[in-house]
Amino acid sequence: MTATMVHRYLTPLLLACLSFSMTVAQDPVEELTPNERVEKSSDLKAVQVQQQVKPAFLIQPLVHRLQGRKGQLLKFEFLIEAHDRASRLEIRPVAMMQQENGVIMPDEKAPAPDLIRLTSAASVDLTAAEEHKIMAELRIPVTTAPFLSYGILVREIPLDDQKTDGPDDEARVGIRFVTQYLLRVDIDVIGVKGDSVSELKFPDATLVSQDGRCLARVFVENTTDTAMEFSLNCQLIKENTQAVGKKFGLVVPVRAAQAAPERYKARILPKTRLRLEEFLPHPVFAGDYTLVAEVSNQGRFIRKMEYDISIHDGDFPAQDARIVRVAEDVTIEPTQIELSLRKGGRRMESISIRNGSLQKIVVQLSPEQLQGEFFKSLQLRPDRFELSPGQSRKVVVTMSADRDESEHGYAYAKLTVSPEIGEATGTHKIPIALLTNSESKARLVPGNPQWVISNDRSGFTVPVQNDSLRHIPLGGRLSLSDEFGRGFVVESGFGRWLLPGQRDELFFGFREPPPPGTYELQVLLNQNEGEPPLQMTQTIRLQSPLEDIVPAPEEISSKPSYRE
Repeated sequence: MTATMVHRYLTPLLLACLSFSMTVAQDPVEELTPNERVEKSSDLKAVQVQQQVKPAFLIQPLVHRLQGRKGQLLKFEFLIEAHDRASRLEIRPVAMMQQENGVIMPDEKAPAPDLIRLTSAASVDLTAAEEHKIMAELRIPVTTAPFLSYGILVREIPLDDQKTDGPDDEARVGIRFVTQYLLRVDIDVIGVKGDSVSELKFPDATLVSQDGRCLARVFVENTTDTAMEFSLNCQLIKENTQAVGKKFGLVVPVRAAQAAPERYKARILPKTRLRLEEFLPHPVFAGDYTLVAEVSNQGRFIRKMEYDISIHDGDFPAQDARIVRVAEDVTIEPTQIELSLRKGGRRMESISIRNGSLQKIVVQLSPEQLQGEFFKSLQLRPDRFELSPGQSRKVVVTMSADRDESEHGYAYAKLTVSPEIGEATGTHKIPIALLTNSESKARLVPGNPQWVISNDRSGFTVPVQNDSLRHIPLGGRLSLSDEFGRGFVVESGFGRWLLPGQRDELFFGFREPPPPGTYELQVLLNQNEGEPPLQMTQTIRLQSPLEDIVPAPEEISSKPSYRE
């Protein structure tokens, strides 16, 4: 990327080149503005910024995955292809460090590994479109580790004589981006059982809310001097030793986009703390659980850890908007149903009931009035049935064809769960909406944001009211920006309905309280489909992580957010 600015009052000697390292991608260069002169002149020229992102060269492959036995000599090579400019490259072995999310970076402060020997040149001058091979070798050391990893750093050295556009008598300020690659050699050591993986430490595990969903997270620490590869599978257990759902694998965040089975292979460098996580593939509800985590290496079981986990009501609002628990281990989804008489609308939907308990249950359904006479035409089939343990069944939701509805209608599908013999153990009412050809629109009326503490979490609540004849799928986004431009963004609502005339509140919770300071608070709330969201802004001052917010003198503004 180059950025060039021309100013006739700068002398030709003022030519500055600033170097930045670029790996795969680089953020765009911000516009540069010259300092304002005391004596303004009409001869000042406008600043011109030209941006171009392109690495100076490409390397294939970025990672070699090799196999060998202890003492074996391995040879390998990487192919460099220069782009449309000349480059001078420096090539050398380098130590590596790993961030908590799994990203591996060069560690130039640590001693470079002495096992890798370059058999090609350590410094190379490439012309445009020229190719070059990096050749190297290493001998696998005597080790008890089944996995080894080493790095080679390839860095572009800026050339001084870079021509730029424009007359020679005008000064230029350029920003030149330098390309560098961290190449890796990963080695599977044949004949080593992987007992060293047992030395990994797993100090903490938890279930956290991310985007309103339940995310299992386990931390691992490698205090040894060798890299390791392992897999981590988890199972949630109730207090009565009953398994909740199936086992699921955890992934290092940087590998989340990869396909199985590579996705579930975790690689950790020496002296590193790593985070593994995954969304639970099944719903979880309030209660006390045990999270069982099993470590394995190449399919071989290594060890097992157990962690006590507590879940509270409302911990995972996106899940709650999709599925609800009627009784112990009995769930239904969806939590709300929309029928429509409009063109392209659906006049038939279904409710899925699952019995995850250990006993047979009896399920009964019946329509109930909510708004208008729609409940009289609501049909639920079947309206009574039995479910054995582990079974699921769908209930068809539709309406009779002999009624002519002019305005939107609402009713409940009341569901009751009972054992084979005995009283009901749980009931739930599912709101059913009937949208007609009425032109009435939803109208959301928000209140002022308030700072609260709920379930040991801090955040903002925003009161909302549906002042219309149509339901509103709630969805909101709250952002806090401090004076340095750093931001916190949280969401709420996740499509949960606010029925006509109903009042509720949206909770925008933070996993950790923001530090004290002055913030610009912005709340965006969804309205009718195709309309811009409602926007509320306010300047606040957070005095303490668990104390009240002090608003600035200006009033809160509620207005649509228009974006070009």
